[in-house]
Amino acid sequence: LRPYSLANLEVFRAAASTSLKDIWAKTETSILELKQEADNNNMKFVVLVIPDNIQVDPDFRGNWHRYFGSAEIPLDLDLEYPNKRLTQFFVKSGIQYFDLLYKFRDLNVGRRLSWPYLSFRSNPNWNLIGNEMATNYFFHWLRDEELIKLPKH
Repeated sequence: LRPYSLANLEVFRAAASTSLKDIWAKTETSILELKQEADNNNMKFVVLVIPDNIQVDPDFRGNWHRYFGSAEIPLDLDLEYPNKRLTQFFVKSGIQYFDLLYKFRDLNVGRRLSWPYLSFRSNPNWNLIGNEMATNYFFHWLRDEELIKLPKH
């Protein structure tokens, strides 16, 4: 089962199509509206950036056939492009964010887990390990940034 199509790769290209540029603009506008709503209600606004499975696969190019069959790998792919773009937007907009991409990549290197180590083979949803690790990383970031207060024992 291949949960991806070549059309899914458009988001990983800096030279995006006009339709994807419109989607990026609408996404950024929506995020700013959510931040404004939070600010208007004296609430903290943070964003958790969740990577795609192909971004955390340490052997994405070697596993290309698992994702797309026999299609050729486009030369202009940048699997970090969405994260780079979001980081620039968040910094420019003064939005706090936490990106799981590098944590998930490092997780595989340290534990030598086999593909798909954070999700199911039949779909891109996280498995138990993926959910637990995302929760753990995000919780520690929230605590370290003092965005949550823990009760004193």
